[in-house]
Amino acid sequence: MRSVHLLRWVLMAVLAATLTFAAVACGSAEEAQPQPAGATAEEMAAIVQEAMAAQQPGVTSEEMAAAIQSAMQAQQPGVTTQDVASEIAKALAAQPGGVTSQEMASAISSAMAAQPGGVTSQEMASAISSALAEQPGGVTSEEMASAIANALAEQPGVTTDDVASEIAKALAAQPGGVTEEQMAMAVESALMAQPGISQEDIQMAVESAVEVAVAAAVQEAVTTAFAQAEVVEITGVAGQAMVNPNAKYGGTLTIADYLFPGLNHHPYEHDGHHMNINSMHGKLIEFNPETEDRWDLRGDLAASWEVAGDGVTYTFNLDPRATWHDGQPVTAEDVVYSLDTMQDPDTERPRPTFVHLDSYYKQGNSRAVDQNTVQVTIEYPSGEFLPTLALAYFNIIAKHWDESDLDKTKWSNSMGAGPFLPGEIENDVSMELIKNPDYWKEGFPYVDRIHHFIITESGPTIAAFRTGRVLTQSWAVTPISNKEAVKLGEEEPDKLDVLWTGSFGPAGMLMPINPPFNDLRIRQAFNLVFDRHEFVEVFGAGPGTDLAAPYFGVDNWYGYTAEEVANAPGYRQGPNGEKHPDDIAEAKRLLAEWEADHPNGFEATDTTDPWIYTPGEGHKFTMMTRISGDKVSWAELQLEQLRRFLDIDGTLVPIDSAAGISRYNAETGYSGAGDFLVAAQDLGQLMMPSTQISFFDGAETCCKWLSEFAPQWFRDAVVEQATEQDPEKRKEIVRKMQKYLIEEDPGPLLTLWHSVRPHIVNKKLQNFYMGPTLYSQMKWEHVWIEE
Repeated sequence: MRSVHLLRWVLMAVLAATLTFAAVACGSAEEAQPQPAGATAEEMAAIVQEAMAAQQPGVTSEEMAAAIQSAMQAQQPGVTTQDVASEIAKALAAQPGGVTSQEMASAISSAMAAQPGGVTSQEMASAISSALAEQPGGVTSEEMASAIANALAEQPGVTTDDVASEIAKALAAQPGGVTEEQMAMAVESALMAQPGISQEDIQMAVESAVEVAVAAAVQEAVTTAFAQAEVVEITGVAGQAMVNPNAKYGGTLTIADYLFPGLNHHPYEHDGHHMNINSMHGKLIEFNPETEDRWDLRGDLAASWEVAGDGVTYTFNLDPRATWHDGQPVTAEDVVYSLDTMQDPDTERPRPTFVHLDSYYKQGNSRAVDQNTVQVTIEYPSGEFLPTLALAYFNIIAKHWDESDLDKTKWSNSMGAGPFLPGEIENDVSMELIKNPDYWKEGFPYVDRIHHFIITESGPTIAAFRTGRVLTQSWAVTPISNKEAVKLGEEEPDKLDVLWTGSFGPAGMLMPINPPFNDLRIRQAFNLVFDRHEFVEVFGAGPGTDLAAPYFGVDNWYGYTAEEVANAPGYRQGPNGEKHPDDIAEAKRLLAEWEADHPNGFEATDTTDPWIYTPGEGHKFTMMTRISGDKVSWAELQLEQLRRFLDIDGTLVPIDSAAGISRYNAETGYSGAGDFLVAAQDLGQLMMPSTQISFFDGAETCCKWLSEFAPQWFRDAVVEQATEQDPEKRKEIVRKMQKYLIEEDPGPLLTLWHSVRPHIVNKKLQNFYMGPTLYSQMKWEHVWIEE
């Protein structure tokens, strides 16, 4: 639930708008005829200031009058303030994410546009909920004030009774404020004691005022109030797992895994095992796994949290019941230790750095306020911080465990605060987890044990689902291809459900910039020459996979449109749907230019995978690719197209997935790049600009493109877009970055299309919902088996 503090600010914004309506209307009528003594705008502002004094120390009545007068000039009366306050409260209470002021304004205006006399509460709720449903992050009072101002600026219809009633209700809830009766009298004095003022006069006055109004005035007024106030909590979210009355207890949850994760089971020290160990651990917050709203956040170890008015100070209130597997309490000191350990520059922590918590958090940015309260300060305001923190990477560990003499990499020594304990393990065969009988969340988990079976090939995995040997998979990656998953669902409709991730993220060729890819011309030639539409045709299966999309995707609020992409170099097609000949010609020119600079040939042996160019004989290289999902098939088509269009001869070397990840993270001495040339790879990302861009920031050893090869303006833009609060300005920055990746340098991931991933679930498994990315629903405390 969002904090009452946010609703309070929303009501203040509405309050300023309605007081504006009153004052502007009276002022206009005053020009028409003399008026008896009544409440002036300044006097009304003083009343408001008195009511807000507890939240706005240091704000004088004169300053508040000026702020309200600015708000007056931006307001058009619209639906009643009761509708606005009530329905915004309802919509926000159900939403984990945020929405920009522009999006909120658009949603409200769209719902109200066809109703010149006002809209119903249901229509208002629908509009706001639609706008919020897919938005991660938070909403500030500035954004909300601006949204209301922009939306109401086009709406007629609020009555004087609405003004009086709703201002009274808003102020009556303010600590230290006036009573409802006193405020009602003040409003009546300001509006009703003006003889000769008709509704028509008021309407005309408001319309005249709106003609010269600008929505920025509201933001300015609210910003002024914030600047003069103490830091005020504006967002708070609470709510944790509750026992489902329909749940059945007992049984074994059988899960298909496509790889054995290796022998290092420390939560931070391995790059491919979170699908196996996550059920032993807990995070501060999590994506709610019990709702179809994929962006819904709820508390895990944190019972609640708040975000201060500065947008960077987060306070997490730990659940006092939370304990580690050894019975010791989870403390704020453990959280601070965990966050700082994740970001220890002297320790290899592949998983936590993979999605770049360090974009927001540096060592020392958190402190223990008391045993159960943690304050975290991030580097800049960002609505993407909380969704990032909810990913499976960011499990909290016990300080006393991590500092002990135990071998923390050993499976049997694993310890967390989660619902399951380590059971039996057989290398390369299976892994077992057992229900924690002392789990601090009473009533959880529902199943008695979890059994992970390691099945590395497509055929046996499909057979395991058909026979019921496995009920589901650990996450949305298996040896089963998308098309095989579609077929399986069609053939077993009474037994299996095939669910899909949202946009899984960009897929294509991973290039760690080892030679010769350190030469921009080689990267450009590869970026131009691939026929992306063939990849879509061959591998596209599942919702939303019918388009060759660049790195940031298409038709979202910050990326290119589908039409723009269809005309972009490397993405466009010829008149008959073939690979565009101009792109092939330019790729050949770039390669020939590079060859001319190496008249005696070229040999790159910086990695296990060599690249050899011999004049008169051409190019030969080795391509390593992990055995995971469709990746080997992707790599085969990539190599076939390179032969077809550029006469480059590549040899594919498929390797075990875990071994491939180790090579991704291996140091080679060249810019810290991984031990490979190129590999077929996709990224399971949260589709948010900062999260996507963070892949370029050099935290992984295999991707040093940003620090080594990106132009300075691009590096600066990474921070600029993250800190820009105006969505249109941020969009401009991200689009400029997108243009560079399409037309100049593809960066470390040459994107061919965007993939989705199937998650197969036996119908016996109940209460399972997909999350926003595969790095989420992996704890399994909430599911049960219905025989």
